[in-house]
Amino acid sequence: MKNDMKLIMESWKNSSIMLENDSLDPVGEELGSHLEDAFEKAAEELKKELESKLNEEPLSIGAILVGFWIKSMTYAGTTAALAKFAKYLVGKSQGANRTGHYYGLESLEKFTANILTNIATVGIRFILEPLIKRISSDPDRDLKTLDTVLKIAAIVIALAVAGKGAWDFAEKSGGIKSLVSSLFKNVGTNSIIDVVKIQRNVETSFANSIEAMDVTFEASKFINDVTPRIGANLRLVRQRLTP
Repeated sequence: MKNDMKLIMESWKNSSIMLENDSLDPVGEELGSHLEDAFEKAAEELKKELESKLNEEPLSIGAILVGFWIKSMTYAGTTAALAKFAKYLVGKSQGANRTGHYYGLESLEKFTANILTNIATVGIRFILEPLIKRISSDPDRDLKTLDTVLKIAAIVIALAVAGKGAWDFAEKSGGIKSLVSSLFKNVGTNSIIDVVKIQRNVETSFANSIEAMDVTFEASKFINDVTPRIGANLRLVRQRLTP
């Protein structure tokens, strides 16, 4: 599978695929469905782990958010998962018109928005809601925060899959900061998560994922770099909660 992923990433480097806006729409829908399954598996596993520890140690909202983030990246950000998503994206591109060598911002925004639209949060909320209500003084706030973490996870995976195409666009039109900022418009603000700081984490990790010598995008390197950065920010949630 490691070789499989390398071949897929090389295909992005060599073919410089540009998809028309409309052709990215069904790809975003498909990946949204796959990500929903991955996130639900992450939530189920986290619930089992936390329930087994309820009598041994105190449970916090921060622990739920960090746990969900890490397990989401574990299920959706593995080499195998990214390879599956990238194969689908490359397959969809083969019949598309090519009008340039990088994605347009509108294409990437639609791609990401469609992923988010096609992830039903109801199932994920249903899995973790009992735990959150058990320990939270403000369940509605904390469930919305869980939604925020889910959106951030989806954007990270979208960038990992878009990879070199996203990088090429950023290089031509305002840089990584501008690109990531546009995608993070889908996240919104949150009272207990520093979304701006997490956005900066994503920018840094995405820039770190490019190998300078041959300008090859490394999706797994991006995931491995961004996961602990955002995890560290989510661990600060406890300090922001009102006693």
